[in-house]
Amino acid sequence: MKYLEDQIVKDLLENKWHEVINVIEEAFVDPTADMVPKTYLQGEGGDFRAMPAALKTYAAIKWIGVFPDNCQIPAPTTNGSLILSDRETGVPLMGMDCTTLTAYRTAATSAIAAKYCAPDAEEFAFIGCGLQAKYHIEAYESIFSHMKMSVELHDRNKKAMKQLHG
Repeated sequence: MKYLEDQIVKDLLENKWHEVINVIEEAFVDPTADMVPKTYLQGEGGDFRAMPAALKTYAAIKWIGVFPDNCQIPAPTTNGSLILSDRETGVPLMGMDCTTLTAYRTAATSAIAAKYCAPDAEEFAFIGCGLQAKYHIEAYESIFSHMKMSVELHDRNKKAMKQLHG
């Protein structure tokens, strides 16, 4: 079984927001899609989340660790792995680090929601200026590129806010 490291995933997704958003939007209405609620397992200083889902001929499970204090180490606060399997045979096909994949999926889903709930929005605020905010801004810019976006950033960490603002 092949395993994709996070850098490979980043390289595959970089500058492909329109494609990522379109695929996720299509999955929301695909009748083959199936997803059950997350299962949580407590960790020390965070938690683990098991997230099974299926689409077309594939089934997958994401195993995500969310540890907010990791930023003090420094380490990512959210880490994860994904196992992709054949939905008809159960055979594992691929494993991958899904830290970046999860960040893209979260940002794209948020931007898709904004597209339908606030199609004329021009002003956006992001509370927290970590890596996830960067991805959210990119996803929103992809969807709202036809208009001038105004972005407000807020974070207790002024350095992170300044870095994100550019």
